[in-house]
Amino acid sequence: MGFQRAKRQFFLLTVVLFVPGGCTSVAQPCDLNINQLLKHLIKSRCVAHLAAEATKQLNCRVKPTDVAVDTRPAALQNTSTNWVWHAWQWFSKNPKSIHKAWSLAKFGDWDFSYKCIASNKAYSIVQEEFNENPEFALSLCQQVPDDSAVEDNANNIDYDDDASLELTIIHDLVHKSQSNLPDNITHKDGSFISIFDDA
Repeated sequence: MGFQRAKRQFFLLTVVLFVPGGCTSVAQPCDLNINQLLKHLIKSRCVAHLAAEATKQLNCRVKPTDVAVDTRPAALQNTSTNWVWHAWQWFSKNPKSIHKAWSLAKFGDWDFSYKCIASNKAYSIVQEEFNENPEFALSLCQQVPDDSAVEDNANNIDYDDDASLELTIIHDLVHKSQSNLPDNITHKDGSFISIFDDA
């Protein structure tokens, strides 16, 4: 199923705008101030993990030339979740970095910040457009068909792309001992999987 077809089927209220090259500073706030911070936060946690693993081996009298940190996806998939969790916590405590990203996305005298988009000037321009172009106003107010497929309702063995582990379980697995696994969760090849997934 193509991306556009899936979008039309499941996400009727989503409007995809393909931004031409060279427009990073115009319409991509993530590229302006979020991605770099996100990558740095994840990378710093990754480096700390690798250093801790190497130090652990050195403390066990492994020769420096024999130190080998397991970087297979199966070995890192659970600990890497913690790196992303750390980054999310940082952004949740520093919302100004998100606000800055939106304000840096400029186009002419405008930017994507809430202060700009919700300003009296913006409101008056939209109101004027609605008054002068009622067809445009009506196109924005079209009713979404009631018979649209909803992905969340398609939750069965043939079509289930949601995480089988609840977020609370994932949080406990990352931050607590692995010995207290729920009955339907097992630890296999460095991964936590549900019995349903393994069936």
